[in-house]
Amino acid sequence: MRLVIQDVTFDTDVVVSVFETNIRIMGGLVGGYVAATHFKQGGIYLQWYQGELLGKARGLGNQVDTKVMCLYNGDIYFTLI
Repeated sequence: MRLVIQDVTFDTDVVVSVFETNIRIMGGLVGGYVAATHFKQGGIYLQWYQGELLGKARGLGNQVDTKVMCLYNGDIYFTLI
């Protein structure tokens, strides 16, 4: 997880499938965020984690040709605007 946080960027100007990007990359980042948050709340694992994967998901949403809003309020909601 630390490698993803440190090394993954979305600063490349390429054409991507919005659908594939949303379900695979965005879904992976948000799923990782939910899992990491769950483990951290358990008190044993990932105490260093500060929600960086959700920040990466938001950054990716800003790069794609559609706006994807990620809200965490106990649940994850995706809204395509």
